[in-house]
Amino acid sequence: MTQQSIEKLETQRRASEAQNKELLNYVGDNTRLSHAAKNEIRVSQARRANTMARVAAENMVAQKLSEQEYNGRMNKVIFEQVRGREGGVVTAGCTGSGEGAFKANQQ
Repeated sequence: MTQQSIEKLETQRRASEAQNKELLNYVGDNTRLSHAAKNEIRVSQARRANTMARVAAENMVAQKLSEQEYNGRMNKVIFEQVRGREGGVVTAGCTGSGEGAFKANQQ
């Protein structure tokens, strides 16, 4: 082998190594981009899930508040009805049950 053929082979080897290195970088970059795209999708899905959970929680709180307000109004109506039947006197409790006990508490 001559010096010229050795240099030609070395040049071809370096070119081949450089091309392989570029191909590896290309594949690595594509892999990183693929992972980044998947992570972006995961982030948007997580944000969407968090938003849906927050809205559901807000709806539950609003429903509980509505139920509490309704129960408070109903208790007030019941209290006023009982007070009206007893002539303005509210008793602490009922000692019996049924209409007879209610009449006994009225007296």
